[in-house]
Amino acid sequence: MKRVVFSADDFGLSEAVNEAVERAHRDGVLTQASLMVAGAAAADAVRRARAMPGLRVGLHLVVIEGQAVLPPSAIPGLVDAAGQFPSDQSRLGINYFFRPEIRRQLALEIRAQPFFRDTISPQSARRLSPIRQAGPSASRPPSTARAARGCGKADRRTSSCSAPA
Repeated sequence: MKRVVFSADDFGLSEAVNEAVERAHRDGVLTQASLMVAGAAAADAVRRARAMPGLRVGLHLVVIEGQAVLPPSAIPGLVDAAGQFPSDQSRLGINYFFRPEIRRQLALEIRAQPFFRDTISPQSARRLSPIRQAGPSASRPPSTARAARGCGKADRRTSSCSAPA
């Protein structure tokens, strides 16, 4: 028997998005969502998620097209003067992979994102490919084999990898 799973993106972006996620889950359409940890309405999303124990929630780290948690002066290679991440995914990917200083800044921002910091243990973080690449060894790029192994079939946008470290 084939089954379709619907997953909502950007849970925590705004209260309107959170309301839509909640409604879709309560109506039986939606089974999972990715929590935008640095989103403007992340606290509201967490409150709603706690009231819906059947909703599976993964983490959606904000490292593109969104507001950074850290001030621009702490991560000048990642964001513009207003603290916004750019939307050019190709250029970001190249910078994240090949520029050690950018990876160090990325690691700082990831660690600063509030729900990531408060909910993920170091043991869990090692299983998350984007975080593993920006982690303690952020000064050198991962090997091609390790990067390819990454998440397997998991949803890379929500960092819900289950590959061993």
